[in-house]
Amino acid sequence: MDLKRYTHVDAQNVRSFPQWRRTGRAKQIHDTLLDSVEANIVTLLVDATHHKVQALYERWEYVKVGEAKPSGDSPLYAVMAREMTRV
Repeated sequence: MDLKRYTHVDAQNVRSFPQWRRTGRAKQIHDTLLDSVEANIVTLLVDATHHKVQALYERWEYVKVGEAKPSGDSPLYAVMAREMTRV
């Protein structure tokens, strides 16, 4: 995936409370937010040690496109990207 040829948006700090996990609410919120985005691609960062979270985003059509460490004291992140399809 060549990120240079896209208009993109970066999703940040999206979390759900424990009582709402495994209810489908996070996916509903995610999809509602993306419905209003006029971009070709969405990117996000996932702590590279959180494999279950990365797998969740892969089920939501994200692909790991690299890794990033934004600062010296930050964790290593998996960079995830999803191409947007419009009908």
